[in-house]
Amino acid sequence: MHKHFYVPGYDHLGINAQLAWKFNDPKSQKFSQMLSRLRKPYNGLQQLDTADMENFASELAREVVFGQDGVQARLSGRGTGDWIVYLTHEGQNYYLCIAKHGEDEFILETIKLCCVDFPSISALLKDGGKE
Repeated sequence: MHKHFYVPGYDHLGINAQLAWKFNDPKSQKFSQMLSRLRKPYNGLQQLDTADMENFASELAREVVFGQDGVQARLSGRGTGDWIVYLTHEGQNYYLCIAKHGEDEFILETIKLCCVDFPSISALLKDGGKE
């Protein structure tokens, strides 16, 4: 079993931004609709000066992170980050490791080490790791 955890900061910002704005979903219009809304005040300008570009970049960054559908909203309940891998036995959680997504080999090797140090874990894992 695993649970997600994240710490405030930059480590998990990218993946949560990607999920919040659905960047991997080619059918999603979420980001492009927000972008269209933000650029409306600049549409009539022939050329953007440095101040306009800085303002637009600031507005975009603020919306991506703090906007209604932004990263901060996602972190308020559905944030993802690293994994805490554990098993449950007799109402107790036994934490086996902390790992990043995609570190399957590391998780497997760490659990093998747990089984060497704590032989009872092997039996629990054979029973499905949850009671």
